[in-house]
Amino acid sequence: MFLRSMYSVFRHQVDRAPGAPALSDEHKRLTYGELYREAGSLSQEMIAQGLETCEPVAIVLEPGANQVICQLAAILARAICFPLDPGIPQLRLQGMLQRAKLRYVISCTRPEGYEESSDRPIRTARGSKPVMLYRYSQPRPANRLDPKVCHLLHTSGSTGEPKIVQITGDAILHLASSTKITPLRPDDKTVFVNDANFDLALFEVWVTLLSGAEIVVADKDMLINGRKLMAFFRDKKITVAVLSTGHFNLLAFSNPETFSPLRVLVTGGSIANTLAMGRVLQSNPPEQLWNAYGPTEATSFVTLHQVDRNEAEKPSIAIGEAIGAMQVRLFHPDRRRAASGEVGEICISGPGLSLGYLGSPEENEKSFFVADDEDVCNSFSPVFYKTGDLGQFRQGSTTVLEYIGRMDRQVKHNGYRVELAEIETVMKQSNEVLDAHVVHMDSPNNRLQKVLVACILPRKPDDFEPRAVRDFCRTRLPSYMLPNVIVPLDRMPLNSRGKIDRNSIVDEVNRNCLTSLSEIPSNGQPGTPLRDIWADVLGIFEFRPDDDFFSLGASSLQAAQLTVKIKKTFGRTVSLREIYEHSRFDVMTQYICLNAPTSNNELRAIIKQNSDLVERMRHDALIADNLTSPGGSVKPWNDADGAILLTGATGFVGAFFLHHLLQVSGPSSAPRIICLVRSQKDAPSETRLQKALEKYELWDPGFRARIQVIDGSFSADQFGLNGDAYELLADSVDAVFHFGAHVNFCQRYEEHFADNVLGTKNVVHFAGVGRPKSIHYASTNDVWGATSLVNGTKSLLEDESLDPHIQGPIHDTGYSQSQWVAEKLMRRARNRGFAVAIYRLGTVICDSKRRVGNHKDFFARVLVGCAKLGRFPLIEDLRWEYVTVDYVCQAIHHISRSMSNLGKSYSIVSPDPAMSVSLKETCTLLIKAGFPVERVPYGIWVKSLETSRELSENPLLALMPLIREQVLGELTRVQTSKNTPLYRTDNTREALKDAKEICYTPLDSLTIRGMFEFWVRKGYHDIPGA
Repeated sequence: MFLRSMYSVFRHQVDRAPGAPALSDEHKRLTYGELYREAGSLSQEMIAQGLETCEPVAIVLEPGANQVICQLAAILARAICFPLDPGIPQLRLQGMLQRAKLRYVISCTRPEGYEESSDRPIRTARGSKPVMLYRYSQPRPANRLDPKVCHLLHTSGSTGEPKIVQITGDAILHLASSTKITPLRPDDKTVFVNDANFDLALFEVWVTLLSGAEIVVADKDMLINGRKLMAFFRDKKITVAVLSTGHFNLLAFSNPETFSPLRVLVTGGSIANTLAMGRVLQSNPPEQLWNAYGPTEATSFVTLHQVDRNEAEKPSIAIGEAIGAMQVRLFHPDRRRAASGEVGEICISGPGLSLGYLGSPEENEKSFFVADDEDVCNSFSPVFYKTGDLGQFRQGSTTVLEYIGRMDRQVKHNGYRVELAEIETVMKQSNEVLDAHVVHMDSPNNRLQKVLVACILPRKPDDFEPRAVRDFCRTRLPSYMLPNVIVPLDRMPLNSRGKIDRNSIVDEVNRNCLTSLSEIPSNGQPGTPLRDIWADVLGIFEFRPDDDFFSLGASSLQAAQLTVKIKKTFGRTVSLREIYEHSRFDVMTQYICLNAPTSNNELRAIIKQNSDLVERMRHDALIADNLTSPGGSVKPWNDADGAILLTGATGFVGAFFLHHLLQVSGPSSAPRIICLVRSQKDAPSETRLQKALEKYELWDPGFRARIQVIDGSFSADQFGLNGDAYELLADSVDAVFHFGAHVNFCQRYEEHFADNVLGTKNVVHFAGVGRPKSIHYASTNDVWGATSLVNGTKSLLEDESLDPHIQGPIHDTGYSQSQWVAEKLMRRARNRGFAVAIYRLGTVICDSKRRVGNHKDFFARVLVGCAKLGRFPLIEDLRWEYVTVDYVCQAIHHISRSMSNLGKSYSIVSPDPAMSVSLKETCTLLIKAGFPVERVPYGIWVKSLETSRELSENPLLALMPLIREQVLGELTRVQTSKNTPLYRTDNTREALKDAKEICYTPLDSLTIRGMFEFWVRKGYHDIPGA
């Protein structure tokens, strides 16, 4: 049908049934013949006044009979309709008219800059003001557009400045004929209630007329009164309604039976609410309930999904399948097609697509693209529109689409990227909540720079407890995504299009809620300053004395912030261990505010803590001693019959090592690679692995067939597998490459124990089950800790005993302590006959060729943080032993292929100490790379950092406990690394002597520059000058 013109299809309906009802309101009812004559007469008058073919005319009228007749008259005159809401601000209206270069406006009031085209109205009707045709007061040529265009609509502005969209007649004809609900039946009656400039009104008016059905005009006020609307539906025998999601939700929660008289109800425009859908479906529902999706650029909607009770019980309502000949594709930012199960940007093509934005070539170039041939299937055009929406295909389907959220609703909150739609989705799953909308807004008085405010409709307004919702969210969201404030509302404020009115929400929050919360009273109690600090750090204004800092969702980064603010407020340095040990608010208040410690007391406490920790570390190193080697010879793993298990493949080194294994051998000659990956709430293990490789631009779709991914965790007994699966895995693997570890420089040994110590024990247990297998264990130089300062150590052999150096990690981090225990445990297993090789890594940085690095590691935080601060700490004789990740992978791979190399330890650092770059030299390279920094003494550097206004956005914030806590005299954890010993590499050099192609690459300025540019390009860091 859409190969014919709109005029010919409408004329067919007139000729078919001229006496059939076409349009009615409370005053009048017109048949198709009468409507055609009235619109035809008006079109002739418009032409006589000078309106030209393909010229747009603005129709600034309320939804109603006049709006319909004027649109039809414009179409009959071969002109273009530009419906506009008469209630929009005059300045905005003027901007629209000027941008479209309009000569003519149909309105009941004269727009500024226009004059009456004649001295009499072009339409008069009972119950409405006279309708006039206005002409631009200055001479202006007709702005004739593409003949295919029939309507102009402006976007809602949710994606930026409003843009004028060019809708074609073919697009409307496709909508009217090619969906699961169109054509409508000739006896259907469609309610016309949406603003005419809203794309849903195209369905109400034109799909109805082109189907020979009847338009019935309703008062917009009915959209907030379910009883009146239901009575209207019954009295007028309405069968079809198209409502915005916001209006649908409002009616569903107040009067869910409103829609019972309808045959077809379509709702769209925002994320569907499962509770609202469920309520309607349980309350004498319409015959068909449909969830629709589509931007204005796709003419009303591009996908449809019928919703039943079964669907409403799912976590989210699907937006469905593409209608008619439309195409929906998911793309990554680099224009690659998203694989099944992956999230991608929804891109659309087909006959419903608009011709682009009027007079906005830059916006067109940004929003539309020509796809590769393989992405085009039976399409009218290879042109795709980028919606800015994220979606994924429902599991087990290649056609049913699920909506994830807006790309531009991703905000930066406390240094993290946060999807507001995800928070809303989780909150709506709570039994306390009917609906939720989250805004990211300025906090009053700048008490917090930004806050996440969740406005919700409670199920039981009189018995609502925000804490219950917060507790629900805490088990499902990371701490940085928890709403700072939860505000109950009686009703979600909606704009004229039935979408959430964000400005009204912000005004409501500021007026009624945050103004009082921003002034937490000072009652003279000792805990008041600490309460203020907790509120600032956690962003939660309400908590009880017995609330625990970490149970409220605090991360290690927030713990670091807490230590900084305590120092600033109380003048007292508090260690991270003290925060963990006094984490309840009342206990911390007592400890910080009322107990002024003496230096002697502090010293005795530290000595006792260190003594207890040494005892525990020695004890924990023995927990695998009951595990015995299975005996037998270990088979080489690196041939086509071999198989390896890799842990830590989602980490930086693990991802690169996996990529290296896949690159060095072809599919026919490579060993089988099994990756143990723990799935997460909304990320299956396969997806997590793929995303990890994509993060470093290592992924190739061909890898999928060469990797077996097992959902499990090395910190769990039997990796979390059942007995049969565990034994089958153990009997099929020849080697374990254990690269997995928990790395957090702000957490204690206790927080690292499960992954790093128990996880290592579980790997040893696995090696003792089934066929004999070798273990290739990635350790770290951090096992030695501050041994150079504590013990005066000058050099370290690769297999030197760990025992004399236990005091080194005691004065280092919890991570360092856990790695000492894990390596000690692994060495003891090796002594009992397990085939073990240990690879002790230096500070691993980017690969030497592409300079792709980990933006979250210690090295990145220091360099980027110093570049942003403009200062660099001066610490003499300190080396962090930089080593590129490709050198690490090549070295481990080569060493592990020879059975003669088992039973030893290898230092993977610079084989030539002269090539190892010191911290002082690192500063010089940073400056040479184009990032000028001032070398300052360590104490001045710390003070600069503490007092920096941008500390909250500086990646060094996460390292503040290391930077500030004094652990050895007046030396901090960072400073205890000075006087770095020589890490001997005798075993490594011997094992690599036949691999001349494996070359160590020292750090240089080009490497630093390349890393910075990669991080900026990926959006990981904002670095001036990169």
